[in-house]
Amino acid sequence: MRLCAENPANNFLPEAGRIEVLRAPRESHLEDDEGDVRLDTGVREGDEVSVFYDPMIAKLIAWGDDRGEAARRMQSALAETALLGVKTNLAFLERVVRHPAFLAGDTDTGFIERHRADLLPPESEVPLEALVAAAARVFLDEQSNIAAAPASPWNHTGGWRLNQPALRRMEFRRADASQVAVEAVMHAGHAMVTVDGRTHRVTIRPADGDRLQIALDEETYFAQVSRAGDELSAVTPQGRYALQLVDPFHYEPADAMPDARLTALMPGRVVKVMAAAGDAVKKGQALMILEAMKMEHTIVSPRDGVIERVAFTENQLVPADAVLVAFRE
Repeated sequence: MRLCAENPANNFLPEAGRIEVLRAPRESHLEDDEGDVRLDTGVREGDEVSVFYDPMIAKLIAWGDDRGEAARRMQSALAETALLGVKTNLAFLERVVRHPAFLAGDTDTGFIERHRADLLPPESEVPLEALVAAAARVFLDEQSNIAAAPASPWNHTGGWRLNQPALRRMEFRRADASQVAVEAVMHAGHAMVTVDGRTHRVTIRPADGDRLQIALDEETYFAQVSRAGDELSAVTPQGRYALQLVDPFHYEPADAMPDARLTALMPGRVVKVMAAAGDAVKKGQALMILEAMKMEHTIVSPRDGVIERVAFTENQLVPADAVLVAFRE
C-alpha cells in the first residue's frame, strides 16, 4: 500500500503540509527483512510534505502464505498506522483492503469507480464508537495535564457546581464541517455520555500507546486515537474517522471569511495565466494552471464575473490558501 499525502474525497488531489504525528505499525520492521509487515519511509514527525516532490510518504508491505492472510495482516498494520497534520489516503486504503472484490483479487483500473460508494462514503458518517473514543482521548489528556500542573485552583477542571452534576461538554467538527456535541457526566469509575439525545454508560481503560479499551453500554471494543492539537484520528472496528475538537473561544477574523476571491487549494508553481484584470469570465472558464507534486491543476472560475486582480504571474511560487484571483463585486 502506498501511503500518500492526498485527498481521496477531492479526486485524490495531492496535499502539502507538516507531519505532526507519525505512528508506524507495532510489528513493522524498518531496518531488516524479518517479520510479516514492513514500513519503508523517508520521513519522520516534524517533516514537511512540500510541493517539490512526489506526495508518497511511505510504502507499507504485508506478507502472507496467500492473499487472504496477507490482506488480514495489512488490515491490522493499517489500523495501527497514524499520520496527522496533512490529509492522506490512509482511511481509503483501509476500505480498499477490506473490500470483498479486493480480497477476491477482482481489481483493475476500474476498481475505484465501480465501488466508489463503498470506498468513498459520505464524510459526515461518524459512528458513536468513534465519537466516544475521541472524547475519551481528550478527557484523558486533560487529566494528564492536570496531574502534571502545579497545585493551583486555576488548574482545577473538575467542573463542580452547586446542586448539579459535573458536566463536560465537547464539540467535534466532522470532515464535512458539520458539528456534533458529546456531553459527559462523570461518576466513580464510569461516565454517562449523551450524543444526539441518547445517553450511554461508558468506561475507559488505557491500553498501550494510543490504544483505549472502551466499554460502551453492553459493547466492549478497542480504539486507537491519535491527536495533534485539535486534530484527532479515531480508529474503531467501524473504520477510521477524522475529527476536530472545536474551541468555543475560537475567533475567525473577518478577512479570513469567504468573499469574492479564488484561493489556492495547495502550494504550487504558476505554469500559465489565462486571464487578466478587467476580463469578463464565465463560470468554469480556465483562469490559471498550477503545477504541484508532478501534476498540473487547472484553476477555473467559480462563477460569472469580472476580474479585478490576478495576484501571480507565470513561474511564481504560490503558498497554500493564497488569493489567486479577486473578482469585482
